[in-house]
Formats: sequence, C-alpha cells, structure tokens
Amino acid sequence: MSTWARCLMVLLLGLPRVAAAEEPPDPKRGVWELKRTVQDPSRPGGPQLISRTDCMDLAKDLKAQRAMLERAGCAFEPTKRSGDRYTIEATCKLGDGVISKSRNVTVVKPDGYESTIESETTSGGTTVRTSEKLVARRLRDCP
Repeated sequence: MSTWARCLMVLLLGLPRVAAAEEPPDPKRGVWELKRTVQDPSRPGGPQLISRTDCMDLAKDLKAQRAMLERAGCAFEPTKRSGDRYTIEATCKLGDGVISKSRNVTVVKPDGYESTIESETTSGGTTVRTSEKLVARRLRDCP
C-alpha cells in the first residue's frame, strides 16, 4: 500500500462515520496540511515523518477510501464519542491470513483534528505493532 493510500486510511480511521448525532463535522474542502509520524519497529531509523500540503476534498476522499476498505474486508466498530474525542476500532482481513486491527482516537479542533492510531498486524504467527499520529490542519480555501 502506498504512503498516501495509508495516509488516507489513517484519515478515514481518524474521521469515523457514526450515527448522525455522533458524527464529527465533515472536513471542509480546502488546502490542508497533513503531518504524520509513524513508529514502526519493522523499519529501522526511528519514527518516519511524512507531510503533505495540498488542496483536498477530504470528505469525498474519505468516503471513497472507506468503501474500498469495506470491499477489501475491513469491518468498523461503532464510534464512541466523548466530547470532542472520537474512538473507533477496525479489523481488516487482508488475505493470506493477515489480520490488521486498529484503534483510533481523534480529537476534533476548530481548524482540523489530531488522530492517534495504534495498529496490530498479524501474519504467519508474527505480530507487528505500529503507532501513528496524524495532525491535520485546514489552512485556507483552495485557489
């Protein structure tokens, strides 16, 4: 999976869809700055830092990404909300016995959101745990 596909998956998990009364606001189209830090013990050299600033329609991208993940075998638990904090868990059966479980906590802020994602992927009896932090900030309208 490409870096940006993984980033979209993180965004999707970071802005979970729930019952109408529990949904966080859809991210507004605009120029977004995404900063992602990934701690993956299978990659040497410490945390991986990825950033991107671009005009994006995140709501549209997230809906398409979620549909793709569901078709690929991912199941999403109902979102739990506490104030501005949303928690979601997902389990993905990726084929060849690979199972990935993720737990995400997202805090919605006036200019964006912050997500912390803990993932556990099991393949062939080996489990790898990763930790990710995504800070998304809407900077302005698209040109």
